[in-house]
Amino acid sequence: MSDLELSGNRTQATVSMVSIFDTETRTWLEVPRAAKNIPEGRDHAGAAVVGDKMYVLGGRINGQENTRDTVFILDLCDMKAGWKTSKSKMPTRRGGVSASAIGNKVYVLGGEGNTVVESGVFDQVEAYDSVKDEWEMVATMKVPRHGTYAVAVRGGVYVPGGGVMQGGGPVADFDVFEA
Repeated sequence: MSDLELSGNRTQATVSMVSIFDTETRTWLEVPRAAKNIPEGRDHAGAAVVGDKMYVLGGRINGQENTRDTVFILDLCDMKAGWKTSKSKMPTRRGGVSASAIGNKVYVLGGEGNTVVESGVFDQVEAYDSVKDEWEMVATMKVPRHGTYAVAVRGGVYVPGGGVMQGGGPVADFDVFEA
């Protein structure tokens, strides 16, 4: 975000710029023109890499109420081809999600923007099959959270901390989702 207003109308200017850091060479990559911007700006989105492709999932644009259900895909071996948008949308539109990949699936956990519950936080765990371009509901979180990270280790997705209320509510809970 290039601007964050926490009071009043809560302006949050979302950007679409892309920067890529190469962990092997420890340098920032020159991003080709076609890949410099994702198709629509995002903040609080999930991201994961499966094989040679990077996925940006959900998130929001220009404010907490403007959640998205799109999946953007960049082939890291052909960045000149630019970003593609998956035909399959996330079943639950949300921002503040956590994401991690196991095998060919990207798991998206929690998030905020839930208008059905007072906390505003989702408990859904959904998986995107990057080969089939399909989604499935796989579980619910023990403690619904947003604003955390997810890390895949030995077939499990580890989710530490996060917030239990939209916009905050930090907790120290730690869950493991077995894929």
